[in-house]
Amino acid sequence: MQAVCNTSQQSDNAKPFRIGQPFRFHIVAHVNPPAQTKLPRRTSIAQVILASRERLAALLLDADNPHFQTEVIMLAAQLQSACSRNRNVALAMTLLAQDTQYATRHAVDVAVVVELALRRLGQNESERRSVIAAALTMNIGMQTLHEQLDQQSGPLTAEQRQTMQSHPLVSMDELRGRGVSDTVWLNCVLQHHETPDGRGYPNKLKGDKLRFEARLLGLADRYCALLSKRAWRAAKSVDSALAQSISPLSAGVDDKLDRLFMETLGFYPPGSVVQLYSGEIGVVKRPGEHELVPVVQALFDAHMQPLPAPVERLNGPPDGGILNVFETEFLQVPIVPASIWGDDAYLPEPQPTQEQE
Repeated sequence: MQAVCNTSQQSDNAKPFRIGQPFRFHIVAHVNPPAQTKLPRRTSIAQVILASRERLAALLLDADNPHFQTEVIMLAAQLQSACSRNRNVALAMTLLAQDTQYATRHAVDVAVVVELALRRLGQNESERRSVIAAALTMNIGMQTLHEQLDQQSGPLTAEQRQTMQSHPLVSMDELRGRGVSDTVWLNCVLQHHETPDGRGYPNKLKGDKLRFEARLLGLADRYCALLSKRAWRAAKSVDSALAQSISPLSAGVDDKLDRLFMETLGFYPPGSVVQLYSGEIGVVKRPGEHELVPVVQALFDAHMQPLPAPVERLNGPPDGGILNVFETEFLQVPIVPASIWGDDAYLPEPQPTQEQE
């Protein structure tokens, strides 16, 4: 593995990178993980998440499926099971597996966050499932616009903005047309862009007229969108995305929802790329004993050289503790999730195409 660190203060003697130092990192690496000696006994959580994205894409496109409602509910149940097995891997996939189609990836990511938040709140499994189904289908009425925005670097046109403003209502009508009768599901889709102060859309609802679950869905929608790179903007780091999502300027999110969201995700969710006070760079593995000191799998030393083997950092300064947070793209290195979370994060190696062969 080769790692290159370019800074504006480069010298002959490598120095640990510190915040405040002008810098530009670019890592060029070739990772050849050890061959998998045996396959996991059952489908990994990482595989479930990726398969859910593919299945959702097919479901959304099949307008004539007579079992649409049942199949979405089954998909929601699979995601609930994945979150129950290992919440850390489920959350990490929202950050580390961003190379699939945005629309369905985003919907599944939002569904994972909503499931974990409602579980923390104490809602039962059946109640949560309706809201997860809403997360998976909230944008069914703007699929064409999503495809356009994936390629568009400029601002929305007037027609696109109108589609954006009306998509909750269009999505609800589309779901009814496909046989969805669950009122919680339908109302969450309709209200997920409404805000308590009445500035949301499409109906400018206020206060108690909004479902709590719909407000949570809207918050998760904003947060997960900020984590993704789009044609017109870079992805945000997890701390920036969280701060921007729950800011007093971010459309009237209430304190109860703020606390629930922060307690669910933590300041540094699993999968976050971080720098420790020691200078080491790694990936958050799971929450620690203190919310500001998660367990981190250190991958690089302070000079951006790969460690001989990944090291689990459990404590605060000087060895651990978060000094800085980076966007996921900061590490231009293929991270093998199973090397951090084990079999729950196993993904089969991609098969080479004929051109690659």
